[in-house]
Amino acid sequence: PRLKFGAMVSTEDELVMMSGWGVNPEKELAFTKIENYLVEGRMVHPGQPEVVMG
Repeated sequence: PRLKFGAMVSTEDELVMMSGWGVNPEKELAFTKIENYLVEGRMVHPGQPEVVMG
């Protein structure tokens, strides 16, 4: 299961639209094999407040 959402990120000078996905890390790893495509870093760990950006 995934949760897709939209957001706005801003600084004093700039406003940027973005989209994001909330995922279950264990199920996402099994379904997508995303770790095979990450150039740097790692996939988020279950139970930790983490983010993968790219």
